[in-house]
Amino acid sequence: MDDMWTLRLLGILFAIMGMGFIVAGRAVCAGVKKRKTCCTQKVTAKVAEVRKEQEYVCGEVRYSWYSVYEYTVNGKEVRKRDQTGSSKPRFKLGQKVCLYVNPDNIEQYYCSEEKEEQLGRIFSVVGAGIFLLAMVAAIVGIILF
Repeated sequence: MDDMWTLRLLGILFAIMGMGFIVAGRAVCAGVKKRKTCCTQKVTAKVAEVRKEQEYVCGEVRYSWYSVYEYTVNGKEVRKRDQTGSSKPRFKLGQKVCLYVNPDNIEQYYCSEEKEEQLGRIFSVVGAGIFLLAMVAAIVGIILF
């Protein structure tokens, strides 16, 4: 009897985790898609700074690299840090990068070279795998018990 409940509990836990990953991945992809549709004005930005920022993950110190972009829209100069860090610098200082800016909100931009959408897809696939594992646990539980 205990094995059956353990298997059911694991199945429920994996199903919840899988759905959480799927929802998070879909939310990231939806946010990127929204920015892609809003950000239509093409600008050339310069990488003004490459920052190494310290982060705490599960009690461990880790470092991520962020690019800081400078671009001008309608005479206004904007300086923005990229949305996703990386384990190594993505761009070199002074490098030119193509950005798409929201004409109604020049602070909002989309950069096709940032891998945010890819990260969302990975989360969704991992979530689907975990959810599939939950379904296998449920089927095994039905067959065995």
